[in-house]
Amino acid sequence: MSSCISILGSTGSIGRQTLDVADQLHLRVAALTANRDVDRLEAQCRKYRPRLAAMMDERAYQELKARLSDMNITVVLGLEGLVTAASLPEADTVVTAVSGMVGLKPTLAAIREKKTPVALGLAPEIDKVPVKILKNFEDMFGPGMMANAEALRFHGCQAMDAAQGKLPAVVISAEHYLRYGMMGADVLSNLTGAASARGLYAIVDCRTTRPELWLTSPMAGDGFTVMPYVGGDCVPESTDKGIFAVVRTANERSGEVQNLIAGDRPLYAAVAQQMARRGAALVVETGYSLDVKEVRKRAGNAFLLLPDCDGQNALPAFDDMGHGAMVVNYSLQYGGDVGAAVSEMKAWVNVL
Repeated sequence: MSSCISILGSTGSIGRQTLDVADQLHLRVAALTANRDVDRLEAQCRKYRPRLAAMMDERAYQELKARLSDMNITVVLGLEGLVTAASLPEADTVVTAVSGMVGLKPTLAAIREKKTPVALGLAPEIDKVPVKILKNFEDMFGPGMMANAEALRFHGCQAMDAAQGKLPAVVISAEHYLRYGMMGADVLSNLTGAASARGLYAIVDCRTTRPELWLTSPMAGDGFTVMPYVGGDCVPESTDKGIFAVVRTANERSGEVQNLIAGDRPLYAAVAQQMARRGAALVVETGYSLDVKEVRKRAGNAFLLLPDCDGQNALPAFDDMGHGAMVVNYSLQYGGDVGAAVSEMKAWVNVL
């Protein structure tokens, strides 16, 4: 039976109910976290005296830190703080009453371990797969969808072999595999499993508006992308998977909708703020520093995923410790130099 717990999201209804149970069972509390409810979290900290308290909102963090200055409680900020709260060794139970973001814990731990915020991107076109690989499978199955799907499976595993031990994660574009029907779905499921076997956190870029269909799917990996313009339904209430909301897309006419003004900001920035409040990580795929800066400004400490963004344009996403974001490099899937990509990104982050 548990003797010590950490509660992520202790000021919400589930968190408060959990504390009531902790009272009845005389459990110690190691960590408490909240988004921005300073008053309630302060009261909880004074009652339960946890070792650590975490706030997602920066202003709330500063206020809580000042209020608890008379107590021996470490107050931490943002997603990194949430991960720390979930990782305290004395807590034998972690109760998750927040959505989406806790699923990023493996990603952040892997980034720390590998010391690089670069992920491998897999979005292969069959005509760019080495001819020798494709020919081998055409000899086995004959030209067609089966040979193509198996060639992409082999190619993806080969790319992940090169990334193993060097990169923390892989982002897999679902549409590049699902175009091959059931065979492609089987390949996608196989690749997410292969990523796990290689120690890579697998994010599937499926851009779903129905996350409930992906939560139990073998294709979903450790986390998956959602389209937030359908509203808050795209972020599940509670899940151990990372939820990545695609708030800014790179298609040519995206600005017709995403750049519409909502109050004092572009629509994509308002959506980013809403998704961050719901606990989602955010995807900004335009590669422009102005977009990255605007999302970071509105979304506080939300984790950002930046597909094919160079180091200079990615800089606004990172905090002064070089944390808070990850760049997805798709050129590596065709045999790019993993070491060089890592060194280049580290050089930019070190500017901070």
